[in-house]
Amino acid sequence: MLKIIRFIPLILFVAACSIKESPYQEILRARYRAEINLGSKYCKNDPDRAIKHYNNAIEINPVSPEAYHGRGGAQFELEQYSLAISDYDKALEADWSYNTLKYQYLVYCERAIARIHLLPSIDKNSETYTLMYGYILVDLEMAERNALVFKDPGAMEIIAEVRSLLDD
Repeated sequence: MLKIIRFIPLILFVAACSIKESPYQEILRARYRAEINLGSKYCKNDPDRAIKHYNNAIEINPVSPEAYHGRGGAQFELEQYSLAISDYDKALEADWSYNTLKYQYLVYCERAIARIHLLPSIDKNSETYTLMYGYILVDLEMAERNALVFKDPGAMEIIAEVRSLLDD
C-alpha cells in the first residue's frame, strides 16, 4: 500500500499531461487573443473602443497582466491617470509568466508617468504630493531592478528618460 501512495503524484502528473484542451477552451483562448489584439490596435486612436476590448479580455481571463496593462494604457490616452494607475497596479499584481516578466519594467515606467501627470494637480507642500513623489521613485526603482535582472540595456535608457520628467 505504501508503495502505491508514493506513486500517486506521478500518476496525477501523467493524467494531467494527457488531458487535452477542450474546443471551448480553444475558442476562449482565440477570442482572448483577438480582444487583446483589437485593444492594442485601437489604443492610440480610439481609446474608448480599446477599453471595451480589454474589458472583454479581462472577462475571459481576469488575471491577465496584458489586459490590465493595455487598458491602463488606453485610460492614460484618455488622461484618466487615476484609472490608469489602478490598472497598472492590477497588471503588476497579476500572474506574470517568464516571457512577459521581462517587460514588467514598462508597466512600472508607465505607472510612474501617470503619477507624474497627477503631480501638477497636487499642492507641492502637501503630504499627498510627498507620497506621490515617493511612489514615483519606488516605481522607477522597481523598473530598474526588473531591467537589471533581465539585462535589458534599452530599458535603462527608457527609465532615465522617465526619471528626467521629474526634473521638468
